[in-house]
Amino acid sequence: CIKFCAMCACLAPSERPGEGVTRLPQALVLLILLLMDWISIVKLLTPTLLTDTTKETLMLVPMLVGGLVQLRVAMVRLKLRPRWRRACAQRRARQTGAGQDLELGAELAAVGASASAGAGHG
Repeated sequence: CIKFCAMCACLAPSERPGEGVTRLPQALVLLILLLMDWISIVKLLTPTLLTDTTKETLMLVPMLVGGLVQLRVAMVRLKLRPRWRRACAQRRARQTGAGQDLELGAELAAVGASASAGAGHG
């Protein structure tokens, strides 16, 4: 009952100004938890209906989906995707620059560092 009420609260629009967005990912995770509760109750009430391996499979799949939803929420909140994209682009640029000419890459890095240091003093 508590999970259902919490899920409904997540789907309700926020009362704070500027936060009209519902918390759909949290509601989805709560729905998955309700589904897992239902699977457990079915196993307890009718032990012959579900085998142990079927119950484990039916429990692991929603747990995986819930984990993926929570991972996406965490990545969005921490803004990891743009950071990883920028880090990968920098690494690719370093590798392509270093692959062409190591000495030239080192010279360009030194010139870029001295130019950025000079710009900071101006």
